[in-house]
Amino acid sequence: MTINIINWTESDGRNPIVLFDNFLVDSTPSVAAAEDALTTSTYDAWNFSLDETITFDLGANQEFNTFAIVGANISGDIQLSTSTDDSTYTPINVTVLPVENGDCILFVFNIRDARYFRVAFTGSGDASVRSLWLGKHLEFPGGVGYNYTPIWMAQEKELLVSKTMNGQFVGNRVISKGAMTDIPMIAEERTFIEGDLQPFMDHYNDGQPFIWAAGPTVFNRDVGYVWRQQGAEMKPTFDQSGNWMSFTMSVEGYVT
Repeated sequence: MTINIINWTESDGRNPIVLFDNFLVDSTPSVAAAEDALTTSTYDAWNFSLDETITFDLGANQEFNTFAIVGANISGDIQLSTSTDDSTYTPINVTVLPVENGDCILFVFNIRDARYFRVAFTGSGDASVRSLWLGKHLEFPGGVGYNYTPIWMAQEKELLVSKTMNGQFVGNRVISKGAMTDIPMIAEERTFIEGDLQPFMDHYNDGQPFIWAAGPTVFNRDVGYVWRQQGAEMKPTFDQSGNWMSFTMSVEGYVT
């Protein structure tokens, strides 16, 4: 789990963000096999050999500032770039960035307005990714409250313990069950809840997955691919004044 900040000056990055509207789902990739990574599923994967460069045609200019790789099995470098005409490409990161194996790798940068998005993986050997995300994130002005366990520290594992009849320990087998945590959000203004939050609230309540980061420039490991727990719909409640509303997100997450 890694967060990469690339010349991001439009925010101080201390507040939580979510990426839930993935422009790549409806894009046309230059490598047909990459469509396996343009779904919300982490079961399938796009398998490829390095070096590999792929261009996504978004169909029309879109504003975006966030790119994420879910379930990366890569040992190499990455270069991101954009274009409005599929001819001249402008790099997002001037120098290549290292990419390692991880549950979720996040790249955040200033807003780009472009139709074409290109990813160049450099290195050698075989690689794979489970899901690729590109979009414009939603930032929460309030922040995260107390008693929050980061998703990367919230892994759940089931033990199958072997022991003898007289209680001697023989060994065990660990079965990973993903991650699970509660995210208590600091109260937000009612105008934010009734306006900017609504598209994400619908997405969350429908059980759709999203990328979560608690504070990209502060908590550089706290990023994950998550979805709401069963029965944990978002239901904001008024505070005493009626001008602020509080809510909690209870999520499950993907871990390898």
